[in-house]
Parts: sequence; structure tokens; C-alpha cells
Amino acid sequence: MDRRARRVAATGVAVTGWPGTPVTVTVTPRPLAHAIRAGQPVAQATVTIGSQVRHITLDPGQAAPAPSVRWLLTRL
Repeated sequence: MDRRARRVAATGVAVTGWPGTPVTVTVTPRPLAHAIRAGQPVAQATVTIGSQVRHITLDPGQAAPAPSVRWLLTRL
């Protein structure tokens, strides 16, 4: 079973730059419980272009139940 949840941005971001301007995106995860509910913030993305910095909250696209004991034991 694939336990990865798709993440989506809770909001959009708009930045302006010239062609060729470097853009840096960093993602900082938040501490999470075993089960994750839809809409729960799971990370923050920071988009930097020139001197502009924007922050975006990332939410799971769907809930992810807590892993089973078997799943946890097979991944020690």
C-alpha cells in the first residue's frame, strides 16, 4: 500500500522576476502525529526570488490514517 499523501498549497503565490532570475523554494515540514487529516498543515514552502519572499502552507490533499503495527514493525 502506498502511504504517501499528495500535498497541495493552501494558497497561491505570485512573484515577479526577470527571465533567468534564480528562484529558490524550500520546504520545512511540521511535526506530525501518526494520523493526518485533510486540511491539516503539514509543511511550509518558502519561495524566494530576488528580494521577494513568500510563504505558502502545504496541506495534504486527503487524510492519511495512522500506520498499522505491522507496517511500523516491518520498517524498523
